[in-house]
Amino acid sequence: MDHLSNYVLILLFCFLVLLCCFFSLAETSMMSLNRYRLKHLARHKNRIAKRVLKLIERPDRLLGLVLFGSTFSNILVSAVFTILAIRLWGEENVGLAITILAGIILIFGEIAPKIVAVSYPLRVAFLVSGLIKGLLILFSPLVWGVNKITNGFLRLLGVKIKKNVIENLSQDELRTLVNEAGTILPSAHKNMLLSLLDLEKLTIEDIMVPRGQITGIDLSTDIEKINYEITHSVHLYLPVYEGHINDVKGMLKMRDVIPCLRQTPLTKDIVFQILKPIYFIPMGTPLISQLLRFRRENERCGLVVDEYGDVQGFLSIEDILEEVVGDFSSSLAYQPKLVELQEDGSCFVNASINLRDLNKQNKWQLPVAGPKTLSGLIVETLGFIPPSDFCLRIDHYLLEIVAVKENKVRKVKVRKEEGEIEKKASYRE
Repeated sequence: MDHLSNYVLILLFCFLVLLCCFFSLAETSMMSLNRYRLKHLARHKNRIAKRVLKLIERPDRLLGLVLFGSTFSNILVSAVFTILAIRLWGEENVGLAITILAGIILIFGEIAPKIVAVSYPLRVAFLVSGLIKGLLILFSPLVWGVNKITNGFLRLLGVKIKKNVIENLSQDELRTLVNEAGTILPSAHKNMLLSLLDLEKLTIEDIMVPRGQITGIDLSTDIEKINYEITHSVHLYLPVYEGHINDVKGMLKMRDVIPCLRQTPLTKDIVFQILKPIYFIPMGTPLISQLLRFRRENERCGLVVDEYGDVQGFLSIEDILEEVVGDFSSSLAYQPKLVELQEDGSCFVNASINLRDLNKQNKWQLPVAGPKTLSGLIVETLGFIPPSDFCLRIDHYLLEIVAVKENKVRKVKVRKEEGEIEKKASYRE
């Protein structure tokens, strides 16, 4: 390089700094890409996105080229600047020249381009991908040799090399992604997606109507009462039993009974004739599995039974859909209000409410791993059925028993306390 003029050396130095900048841009942008957005663009026939996706599918080749180019450029720029500095400032100022060179490379060859690449990874990757692909083809023998040596060394260390680093998201990662979506997703859509992901964790006991709350037709009563219950029902399906819910005879569909009510007075014989066979659902069935079974077997509802064949609850396909999309049934207007908000921030709660529904409605975090209702949670926490005016604390929620009837907690006043509570459960009379 001694025969080159200072002007040529300055131009060569600037070119090499730009080359360092280019490789820094390429490395950082390619490694910072949103791979799922890139896949989306590639599926929509974006030619450049397909090219970038192919480059990052083999990170060993990409990094081999980029790091080789970056290292080679840094060595050359140091050599050129040293010669130029000696010519201009003399050998006694080489230390100063090294300091200036370090600052130039650090700012213009590393920090500035990498900040730009991190800020606009997709745009930068699209700009540099064509040249990177050309360099990969041009220097493929060199890159292949370097990668072979590197991979051999890594194998000696017991490191397993992955050919493709674009992995699928786990459910927990997808849930985090939905939560972090911010304003991109409306709140209602976000809740629907999270509820859909939660179906895998839920069983039918989490959302079924408990046995004590099942609305049905008892054939052991007189026909006038049966007529009244049918004509005033807000449900589409009614289990029909005799004396006890375990002695179930069939399922009455309202669309089948309405024509009969128009034509002739309803009798028990007519009710028997239009009954449909009961669809039984074993307890412990995952919610997503039951949804698929409803669709596969063309069923809309069923009775939940335990291992002894006793009826424990009622479940319909609408219950599962409401778990995903929220309450939409027209019968909700006829249901009693389960939570009454007070001016002081406390709530009067019907103790039969499902804990998951209570948490969703009030953004609370009452434990849901055990009992499914607020009443069940209170009894399990205490180990006995509390009297009225009994108070207890579960996590940071203060509960006051308002009404107890027939050995069951009926109504509770709940107030959320601010701050952390160390004891998980305490109580006072």
